[in-house]
Amino acid sequence: MNNHGGKQEYLYKCACAVDRIGARLAYDDYVTMSAALRYQTLEGPRGAEFRDPQSVKDMAAKYKAVQAEAAQACLLGQGGTTGGTR
Repeated sequence: MNNHGGKQEYLYKCACAVDRIGARLAYDDYVTMSAALRYQTLEGPRGAEFRDPQSVKDMAAKYKAVQAEAAQACLLGQGGTTGGTR
């Protein structure tokens, strides 16, 4: 909902997206993949372990695709991701 100004109308759409992501990923996979995506923007050596390995890039890309699919299916439109904030 943060991505849409906290508007009440997005409550059900965001819940729909969270449910769709939950249906596609086990919780442990969700935690790992969402962290891989979120921490790719860390600068310096600490962020290198999230930016450089191909396996981490693949996890982040898969999570991003699952997010986009959920957003589209739940009519969230542009910018309607569920990247860890609900």
